[in-house]
Amino acid sequence: MNSIPLLVFYVVLAIYLWFTFSIVYHFIRFGVGTTPKTLGFVFFIGSFVLFIAVVFAYGKVEWGGILQQIIGNVPKF
Repeated sequence: MNSIPLLVFYVVLAIYLWFTFSIVYHFIRFGVGTTPKTLGFVFFIGSFVLFIAVVFAYGKVEWGGILQQIIGNVPKF
């Protein structure tokens, strides 16, 4: 039961990294001039900072208590 949140985290992380890569790639590859390349670089740095923040936040969350509280509050029919 403990591996489900970890699996969801990895799936969301993979989707996030794919979209980040594709946005930066298209800014750099198809941009004309320096403005799209600068925007791509700023977006990449911001995405990296958010990625690090998410990893630290995920590590500090106590998932067992949260899941127990969610599962414990489900009404039984």
